[in-house]
Amino acid sequence: MNASIAAHGAVPGSFTLPAAGLCVLALVVSAAAILLLARMRSRNLRRLAFLCRISEISVSGGNAAAIFDEIGRELHRNLKFEHVGIGVVGYGRKYIEMRIEAGTSASLTGHRIAFGEGIAGGVAQSGDMKLSQGSGERQGALLRRARSVICLPVVHGETLLGILNAESIAERAFRPADILLFQTLASILAAALHNVFVLQSLQQQAITDSLTGAKTRRYFLESLQAEWKRTSRSGRQFSIVMLDLDRFKELNDSAGHIEGDQALVTVGRLLEQQSRQSNVVARYGGDEFVILMPETALEQAVGISGRLRAAILDSAVLRAGRISASFGVASFPLHGATPEDLLQAADAAMYAAKRRGGNCVEAAAKPAGARAAGS
Repeated sequence: MNASIAAHGAVPGSFTLPAAGLCVLALVVSAAAILLLARMRSRNLRRLAFLCRISEISVSGGNAAAIFDEIGRELHRNLKFEHVGIGVVGYGRKYIEMRIEAGTSASLTGHRIAFGEGIAGGVAQSGDMKLSQGSGERQGALLRRARSVICLPVVHGETLLGILNAESIAERAFRPADILLFQTLASILAAALHNVFVLQSLQQQAITDSLTGAKTRRYFLESLQAEWKRTSRSGRQFSIVMLDLDRFKELNDSAGHIEGDQALVTVGRLLEQQSRQSNVVARYGGDEFVILMPETALEQAVGISGRLRAAILDSAVLRAGRISASFGVASFPLHGATPEDLLQAADAAMYAAKRRGGNCVEAAAKPAGARAAGS
């Protein structure tokens, strides 16, 4: 209606082509503007939904692996850059470890970046966002052919928890809207990582002996049950080692409980340091410790126990209190068909070592009629 009126000239019945052309042009521009606004609105709605989904995951209360997996899937689904990665601050706050990845060049999971190394390490060290894009490859990028890099610190309060890094082989790939999206995403991820770290800390407290730092008896028994089920299916072997400190009561009585506690802390630390990462070292009760050794035959377990015995004997702290240890070793399936059988066998062997005067390693006696290990 409006277009029809505008197209008529001043004289009734006249019609001017320039006026008609301007009218059509106005309609085209209006349609294009409406389409552009619709697209922008649609894109903004998608981005808002993406950020809401990340927020939901952040407060889901799942374990770290599940949270990281879900965030990775959302990044891959919504961010179409060659690489998007989330790095988490590692042990001693000396490096960043890439834990979440998305994009067509996602192959850096587990990669460690030292503070100050490259763009990501520089952001971790300075705590400031870095945007680098233009012609030519970006020095210090994670991807070899990256021409656009944005890296942001992920900070909760004043604590650096990690970094958010995105890279593209296109020049000037990150527009102002993208930068705003990444800044918002980094803030949401800060809450997610904080929740993960708090949950991990609570879980660690629940399974860790507060004095020695070794695992709790309950955690050991659960691990033993799981290893027994796994090994029963696979037909492999595993061993358990029980040890009791020699002359510990005398140390407590003569030097006091503070010295006794220090001896327990020292033993727990030595056992952890000298054991394989796959082993479970636990405080079984009082001055008794126990070690679960997956995929370890009896002979290997006896040899490892001998080295642990020597390490305890060589400790200056323990030597001052005349502390040594008696070890008992039992293996599955040689010494029993159930976890309870193995614990009883290892316990009996440990007391046999005690009867020999202590400071030695004793293998459990093979039950009558038991089949040979590995047969």
